[in-house]
Amino acid sequence: MPAEAVLFIELRSGSPDVLADAERKMKIKIDEAALRAGVTSEVRSIDRRKAGKFAPGLIALAESAAANLGLSARHLDTIGGHDSVAMSAVCPAVVLAVHSRDGVIHHPTEYTSPEDQAAGTQILADMLYRIACEGLQAAELVEAAE
Repeated sequence: MPAEAVLFIELRSGSPDVLADAERKMKIKIDEAALRAGVTSEVRSIDRRKAGKFAPGLIALAESAAANLGLSARHLDTIGGHDSVAMSAVCPAVVLAVHSRDGVIHHPTEYTSPEDQAAGTQILADMLYRIACEGLQAAELVEAAE
């Protein structure tokens, strides 16, 4: 019988109020489960991250590149540890995500079809081509046009 079990739980929301409520409920459930099992529990660390704020021009450029391929785009807040979240504090940044079956990501059952992978790669290539040809103002021009 192990002496200790370590569990990592990640709660995500762009709303601090939703996160605070979820954290409170999680702690109650942990305490109830420990009591039923006759063990002790301890929450050792809580890491709170703000949602990433990305460059509107790069978002618009990505949307334009997707539209040129006949694809739609959605705005999603990202709270994960993506490099772009940290980089967005010092330079224009964006996260591109591609369609995954049933919306499942960061999980062993995640599946993204080769076609969706290719579409995401083409969107990135088209964005980079425009930036290489026109400079970062390409993103600003797309944003201003919308």
